[in-house]
Amino acid sequence: MKKLYISVILALGAAMGFTSCDDLFEPAQENLKDVDQMYDDSKFAQGFLVNVYRNIPAYYDNSDYATDDAVTNETDNTFRKMTSGSWTSVNDPTSQWVNSLNSVQNLNLFLENVDKVNWANDPETAELFRLRTIAEARGLRALFMTYLLRSHSGITADGQLTGVPVFDHYLTVDDDFNMPRASFDECVKFILEDLDFAQENLPMEYSAGTSKGSADNENLLREEGFECISYSQYVSLLQAQRRNDIAGKQSVLQDDECILVKYQPNADGSDET
Repeated sequence: MKKLYISVILALGAAMGFTSCDDLFEPAQENLKDVDQMYDDSKFAQGFLVNVYRNIPAYYDNSDYATDDAVTNETDNTFRKMTSGSWTSVNDPTSQWVNSLNSVQNLNLFLENVDKVNWANDPETAELFRLRTIAEARGLRALFMTYLLRSHSGITADGQLTGVPVFDHYLTVDDDFNMPRASFDECVKFILEDLDFAQENLPMEYSAGTSKGSADNENLLREEGFECISYSQYVSLLQAQRRNDIAGKQSVLQDDECILVKYQPNADGSDET
């Protein structure tokens, strides 16, 4: 029996000798994507926007329970607690701080890296993607800053109407999170600047006309911010979105004609041309 134990120990020692120490004591690499990976993966980059779309509050939030319009029998309902004297920082069903601030953080991180993303091989197509996503991100940032301002602005002891801190950049662990409130007017100005940029660069309708560079462009009636691309560029755009089936069904146009394009997300947050 003693010899058997010795043989087993020797066998285990030999097995460990032929096994790499890294396999035994070093944890395996996790399949987690870093921000740098968005530079070569445009779908991953667009995921920043998709996640933010998912954070938009639902239309109906049961806030009628806090008014005379509705009554709930649930004793632990947050709105019922709010109206019965339990409205605190821990129990605040109207709070938008966590949801909206997280969304603004994601958008700022996206905006600080969007210029490094390889949106498409064609330079003009890539520029269209870049401009569209920047406009989307700034429009969304304006929306969530509005939620923050609506829920967390207030009047100081001396009667001044204050807003929230203006989050115009991505906050890291090294930043000072003890940021002072901006004035209400400063917050509104910041929101309007984002909305103006989004309105200018997110066209609302398709149209047709002549391609960029043609003299007939002077006679093309279109709203500011529309982008006119040739048929070949449009096909490249669809192919970059992996929508080859749609590209194959398009009526063939000449490259001296153009398609006026817009970008708008579907209801589920996916891309739509």
